[in-house]
Amino acid sequence: MSDSGQPRSDETFAEVEGQIKALKAAGDRLAGGSFEALGKKRAFKVTVNGSGELVGIKFLTRSYRTMPGEELADQLVEAIGEARRKAIDAGLANLVGIMPSGSPAEELLSGKTDMAEIFGDAMRWLGVGPVAEPAPGPRGEVRGG
Repeated sequence: MSDSGQPRSDETFAEVEGQIKALKAAGDRLAGGSFEALGKKRAFKVTVNGSGELVGIKFLTRSYRTMPGEELADQLVEAIGEARRKAIDAGLANLVGIMPSGSPAEELLSGKTDMAEIFGDAMRWLGVGPVAEPAPGPRGEVRGG
């Protein structure tokens, strides 16, 4: 007796295996990457790795020595944020390129998706998150309120 589902499951397995390989390759490309940003006054350059972790600060001039501490700190935070955004953008570009067409990967990973909207009822029922009123539970009871 032949199993008519076997060819389809082999095909599905091959698709999943291909997606796993593509994800691993995307992860390897990102892990090996580094992303840089210059300070506003070009006094320094910061470098983050593919995970967005700060791995270097290089002072390009001596002008940082005369900057007020708060100004230097603000510029460092701004430059580190810019370098991290570059790492995130590179990661998204890698993922979007291998995700199925119409996938919401970019919105989910970039934080553009309103998770309260997606999980609002569950969050209200649990009494957590930025929701004003708890929703009734499955038996009509109100939790978190």
